[in-house]
Amino acid sequence: MKTFWDSKARENATYYVSSYRPYNDQNWEEFWKSGEILVERFLNESEIPFSGAEKILEIGCGIGRMSRYFARRFSEVHGIDVSSEMILRAKENLSELKNVSFHVGSGHDLNCFPDGSFDFVFSYITFQHIPRAYITLEYIREAGRVLKTGGFFYFQVNNMPVGFRYRLRLRSRFRSFMGRFHKSHEATSPAPSGPTELDHTAWQGSRVSIKQIRGACDSGGLKILNTSGEGTQYLWVKAIKQ
Repeated sequence: MKTFWDSKARENATYYVSSYRPYNDQNWEEFWKSGEILVERFLNESEIPFSGAEKILEIGCGIGRMSRYFARRFSEVHGIDVSSEMILRAKENLSELKNVSFHVGSGHDLNCFPDGSFDFVFSYITFQHIPRAYITLEYIREAGRVLKTGGFFYFQVNNMPVGFRYRLRLRSRFRSFMGRFHKSHEATSPAPSGPTELDHTAWQGSRVSIKQIRGACDSGGLKILNTSGEGTQYLWVKAIKQ
């Protein structure tokens, strides 16, 4: 995962963080604006009663797209990412923000943080890329460990049925083939025409069942308060540390 995401950060960081715009038509201002929109949307949807004094952790912070706006809403923000290249860019992008810190993670735990460090842990479009479900489940347990009693964990995982995932993999493999084909003709076309390695396990990720999530939450001392988006790529879970 580290090698894959480091290479993607160097290749086209904004696309691989938010792949809604075309690969060769990234818009820097729109990219950052989308971070603000998502922060407001997800905090509102969570219905968690924040005071603004909370210390939060964002798992999978990328280059700081959402971290920038979490910093406006909370007293202290910590972002962690498996990619040292992403973290380097996040530090450069948000260097003026004194209440934000970034950390390079191991890719399987939160060992750089002691027990009971945070009031809120958040994760979006990160767990869906993790190649093995057991790693995602370990992150869920770890989130419970680093949360204070009464703290909240609000996160998104992939709960899409296997058949849908197979069709998406076929589409990704075709897009990756076209990217590799283009790279083989770089002498006449120096600029990449599209993303590559979308068939890589660190992009394709893995599916996690609700039963698995419940087990991991129980192990981490977390009580699930509600879920939404069951059976889709965007299953949201809100849990509280007991």
